[in-house]
Amino acid sequence: MPKKLTDITIIGAGLAGVVLSIALIKKGIQATVFEKRSKSDYSGMGIQITPNGTSVLAQLGLDQSMREIGYKIDHVSVRDGPANREIFRVNVKKYREEGNLGYFTFDRGQLLQILIEHAEQLGVTFRFNETVHEYFEEDSFFGMTLSDGTSTVPQVIVGADGVASNLSNLFNPSQAAFQPRYAALRAITPKDAISGYDLQNHVQLIYTTHGHLVSYPINQGKFINFVAVVPHSNGMSSQFDVPHKSLDNSKIAQEIVTAATKKKIYELFEGQIRPVWSKGNICLIGDALHPMLPFLAQGGSMAIEDGWTMALALLSHATIEEAFASFKILRRQRLNQVIRSSNLQGFINRPQNRLYRSIRSGLLQFADVVAPNVIASNYEKIFNYRCPSNLN
Repeated sequence: MPKKLTDITIIGAGLAGVVLSIALIKKGIQATVFEKRSKSDYSGMGIQITPNGTSVLAQLGLDQSMREIGYKIDHVSVRDGPANREIFRVNVKKYREEGNLGYFTFDRGQLLQILIEHAEQLGVTFRFNETVHEYFEEDSFFGMTLSDGTSTVPQVIVGADGVASNLSNLFNPSQAAFQPRYAALRAITPKDAISGYDLQNHVQLIYTTHGHLVSYPINQGKFINFVAVVPHSNGMSSQFDVPHKSLDNSKIAQEIVTAATKKKIYELFEGQIRPVWSKGNICLIGDALHPMLPFLAQGGSMAIEDGWTMALALLSHATIEEAFASFKILRRQRLNQVIRSSNLQGFINRPQNRLYRSIRSGLLQFADVVAPNVIASNYEKIFNYRCPSNLN
């Protein structure tokens, strides 16, 4: 590791930043995590953590906590909504083997709270409600001025501050204003409010006339996480002003949205990797480095992989420059593969026209019957990945 690695600052207490802080402190390296939100402000929608992500959480000693707050998923079902038939399903129960958690869904806020509490118990320092006022360069290193006017130049700064990262925009300014490709209506609804919804331990993707719908259970099956996705156009919020249209007149979907206790509209951006990963003492991870479409449920798992791999890089090299270069080598091919696959899935999911939708369903169903391994292999390349484990 870099000599006397004692001053590591992590910007952002999301999955990438908190996993990094836990992995470091388990090897005796203290980090300080700055987060603009308050500790009580960790609420959110559902999140899927696939086997490649839960394997890292298990290595961090969090397997029992994950089982207590997560919901085990057995299969992913893809359906043709207008035709009311299943096109294919992917068995993910097989990833739940000895020592592997497998495929889980969570309430995102609850998951982060558990991770933060675990990190604090180990001795990680969190500074909540702390905003970085500005970053400045000093002798090829970057420092930061906090909202209270104090300044510091940490040995290492890791930018884990999300898709709207100020750190990323610091040296990727031309990438700051790329355009959204999709709009998503997300809702959380109590299971008891929807009598006709069958949990079935599955994630369900339904192709509709106008986009697609995704639903899955969270909070031990007490709530349903629901997402409706349509191609983005001008006036994003207006795309959901007539819910029955975007929900394809699905009675259950309309009931879920109507009974929702949380509801929010998001913009979704085409997946990409920022051109500049690091500069001086700063390196980016998570969404700050690679905003990603959620269509293969990899945003959370990639953030977890990043946090683990950054810790490994910092602990395994003599200089910061070598550590950052190693992180890029370890992650570049993996991230390119997952982002390409997620972008392709976005193209496949787009509704286009009736002929396209008919051909899509027919080809996918034919492939599932004649060559099921073709569909399964795309998932397996993602789910079977294991981060380098010599951190332990």
